[in-house]
Amino acid sequence: MHETRVAARRLRSTLRVCGEVVHAASAYELSNELAWYADLLGEVRDREVLSARLTMLVAGLPPEQVRGPHRTNVRLEIPQFNTA
Repeated sequence: MHETRVAARRLRSTLRVCGEVVHAASAYELSNELAWYADLLGEVRDREVLSARLTMLVAGLPPEQVRGPHRTNVRLEIPQFNTA
């Protein structure tokens, strides 16, 4: 996930730097699509990071303070995105 976001940012940067080589309108449109895609991935990545942090924090608690299947409960729902 993270690597895909990095690749999208690098491609957008390359489109800006190589503006004379690539048709401007096409580069602009592709850059906008890549920004949208990176934002979408960012939301999912944020949830992954938060889930990992919460799991780590709960794992560090004394056993008597943890009740129930915390690993299952910490997992966050990833929303279904409308790509249309």
